Amino acid sequence: QTVGQLGLARLAAMPLKLLAFLVGVVVVYEWLGLVLAQFPYTRPWGESMREFMLAKVSGLALDMVSAVPSLFTVVLIFLIARFVIRLLRLFFAAVEQGTVEVPWLHRDTAQPTRRLVATLLWIFAAVMAYPYLPGSGTDAFKGASVFIGLVVSLGSSGLVNQVMSSFMITYSRSLRLGDFVRVGEVEGTVTYLGVLSTKVRTVRGEQIT
Repeated sequence: QTVGQLGLARLAAMPLKLLAFLVGVVVVYEWLGLVLAQFPYTRPWGESMREFMLAKVSGLALDMVSAVPSLFTVVLIFLIARFVIRLLRLFFAAVEQGTVEVPWLHRDTAQPTRRLVATLLWIFAAVMAYPYLPGSGTDAFKGASVFIGLVVSLGSSGLVNQVMSSFMITYSRSLRLGDFVRVGEVEGTVTYLGVLSTKVRTVRGEQIT
C-alpha cells in the first residue's frame, strides 16, 4: 500500500514538475535576452529573442482558443458514442438473460455481438472525431497516421485470421460453455469462449488454451 501511495504521489507531482521546468526555461530565456540587450553588439539578438518569445506565446494562445470548439465537438462525439453503447449494453444483457427475444440474435451470441458492436462504434466515433482534432490537417499528423496504419496492417494479418475464426465458432454455435469436447488430443469442458482464445478444463483440472 505504501508503494502504491508513493507511485500516486509521484504521478500527481509530475504536472507540477513539468510546470516548474517550463517556468524555469522561460525565466532563463528572458534573462538571456535581457543580458544580450545590455551590450550594443548583441542588442539585436536580445531584442529578436524577446520578439520571438512573444510571437510564439501569442500564437500558442490563439491556437488554444481557436481549438476549443473543435475539442468540444470531439468530446461530444465520444459522449454520444458512450451513451449509445450503454443503451446497447442493456439491450444485449436482456437478450442474454432471455428477457428479450429477437429473431436475428441468439442469446448465446449476445455477449460477443455486444463486444463487436461496441468496438465498431468506438472506431466509428474515432473516425468521426479525427477531422476535428487540432493539427489533424498538418503533414506531421498525416505522416504519423500513415505510419501507424502501415504498422497495424503489417502486424495484424495473423490477428485478423484469429478473430475471423472466433467469429465462425461463435456464430455457428459449434461450441458452448459447458460442452465436453475433444480438440486434437485435448479433452475437456469448455470454460471460456473469447475473440482470440478458447479455454478447456480437462478431467485433471488443467486449463488448456
